[in-house]
Amino acid sequence: RVIHAIPRRQFPEGRSSLGIRALRMTAHIGSLENPEIEARLDSGADVTLISQDFLDSLADPPRIQEGVRMKLYQLTGSARVLGYVRTKLIARTTTGEAVVFGLEAYVVQGMRVPLLLGEDF
Repeated sequence: RVIHAIPRRQFPEGRSSLGIRALRMTAHIGSLENPEIEARLDSGADVTLISQDFLDSLADPPRIQEGVRMKLYQLTGSARVLGYVRTKLIARTTTGEAVVFGLEAYVVQGMRVPLLLGEDF
């Protein structure tokens, strides 16, 4: 048996990119008590990045650990990697169950979005 997916969006041929936003998912970082964010999934990023400002806003942020030194290319602005954290990403299914993922993310100073999920996620 073959099931054909029904597109959620319909556009004339050659215009399928209209209205497209970055692929994203809603999630909590650390615990369900922390605010829900929109995490962007970035297939062009090798590693997952988390904003220092967002991390500092968490009720009980994980401690930043020293990791491999790296330079970020393609990230706009003056971004500096401060180390990495290990924590949890919690997402809800369409039926409301919480799914918990282990998350290792490099902490970036000056990053504008709270979380970019890279290929390592």
